Amino acid sequence: MGLFGSKKKDKLSNKMNKYNSVMCFTCFIEQDGLPIPKQGLLGFLLLEDKIIIIDEINEFIIKKENILSIDYNVERIENKQMKSSLAKGIVGGALLGTTGAIIGSQPKEKIIDSKSIAVLSINYNSSNGTQKILTFTYRSIGGNTFSELSKFKDKANEIFNNYIQNQSIEL
Repeated sequence: MGLFGSKKKDKLSNKMNKYNSVMCFTCFIEQDGLPIPKQGLLGFLLLEDKIIIIDEINEFIIKKENILSIDYNVERIENKQMKSSLAKGIVGGALLGTTGAIIGSQPKEKIIDSKSIAVLSINYNSSNGTQKILTFTYRSIGGNTFSELSKFKDKANEIFNNYIQNQSIEL
């Protein structure tokens, strides 16, 4: 995050403290759908009647009645490398003959690098009535942001699904 990362996080935390939220967290994340830089430190606030996304300057508010769905997915990306197995083929041939040589010499895959990507999507109706999607992508080798994004999605769906179910009328 650099030398000034903690100052930015403190400033963001101070902005977030003025709300009485059900849940909140901050993370360095990549986003698509907001008129701000693609990557940066964002704060996520979940209130009983809205979701607020905050950066250093802006506050983006999505009211409960405009939220259509909130989804969360995690993908694991692995870089694999083919591993030579000439030595295993020779040993297999010596022990079990031709069959052992064939089985032993089959190429093996070795995982050399793996990363996880978490994507949080918020589908909503904008103030002019058009349907929009916000996506937040977090790339990591580890850390607790994955669990924070998952908890945020679960709690938001718990609050907002109850609202949507209460508003729907079967005919």
